[in-house]
Amino acid sequence: MSRHSLQNKPPATQPIKGFGVAASPFNQVKIELGLALILGIVLWLAAESITASITAQLLLLAGYGLISASWLIFRTQRIAQQYDEQKNELIRSETDKSTVTKGKKNR
Repeated sequence: MSRHSLQNKPPATQPIKGFGVAASPFNQVKIELGLALILGIVLWLAAESITASITAQLLLLAGYGLISASWLIFRTQRIAQQYDEQKNELIRSETDKSTVTKGKKNR
């Protein structure tokens, strides 16, 4: 190995950075998705204890899946709509500021 390639390596005693998620308005939805998956797995494992009928088990799991998916879609659309409203409001305020600034320069 060349001396130059050894200089580019970080020292072995350097602490390893932890796992992190970038800030996002959808982080709450990601948590809810994880919770829905965990509850779905628990329901899947418990479905046989809840009812012996295979048809009822399938209906139970399908119903849970539809309700979970609907909730996640609703939350995602609501957050996206709020984000768009905030973005449009910011653009409007920036446009108003530039209009006021141009009006003062023209006087």
